[in-house]
This record gives sequence, structure tokens and C-alpha cells, in this order.
Amino acid sequence: MSELSFNKKDKIKGIKPIQALFNEPNTVIVFPFKAFYQFNSNTKYSDNLTLKIAVSVAKRRFKKAPERNRIKRLMREAYRLNQHRLKAKLIPESDLSVMIVYIGNDLPVLNKLNKKTIELFDQIIQQIEVNLK
Repeated sequence: MSELSFNKKDKIKGIKPIQALFNEPNTVIVFPFKAFYQFNSNTKYSDNLTLKIAVSVAKRRFKKAPERNRIKRLMREAYRLNQHRLKAKLIPESDLSVMIVYIGNDLPVLNKLNKKTIELFDQIIQQIEVNLK
């Protein structure tokens, strides 16, 4: 079950790493998600894949904090359940940082987010493979 964890070390923390993601031109949109990602294939400090993630919901779209928190909780759960798909297709000794932003206007359900998370991960993998060629 350790594969299905979402620990503190898996989270992107700090302003600089998040700003670096937004400065990268690598984006994927799978409604209701928009993902910003940064991929480094040659890392010197890591023996295996390092995957870090952050989630965000716009205060402009959801004024109430409990709604934003619920959406973020569902997004993290969808990531936790599907992270093995992303890890299995990426090469070892690489770093991937992903910032997932919820751009929908409605409160989601977990089943829908699971499906969209899988689609999002597939799109990210396809873009990374195209960029590596």
C-alpha cells in the first residue's frame, strides 16, 4: 500500500518552485484541470523518479473555503489513487513537478476527477515523450 501514499515529501513547497512551474511553457488542459509541469531527465542527485505535485483551486471561482478545501482534497485523492500510472511510464533518474489547477465551475465528484486525472496524466506523458524525441 505504500505505492498509494501521498506524503509530505511528494508535495511542492515554497514560492520559488511554484513560480518556476508557472514560468515554464509546459501546460496541459484536460477540463476541469490545467496542469503546469516541469520535467528534468538528467538529475544528479536522485537514484529514481522524483515526482512532486501541488494542487490549487481559484478563490475567484469558489468563494467559500470549505468548497475549495473539498475540491483540493478530492484532487489529492484522485492523484494518490492514480499516481502509479504516471510513475510507471516515466524513466528512472528523472524529476517531474506538476501543479494541477482546478478550472471548473462546479463542485466535482471523485469518480469524475479520477477519470480526468488519468486523462491528464496520459496527456502529460505524451507531451514529455514528444519533447524527448
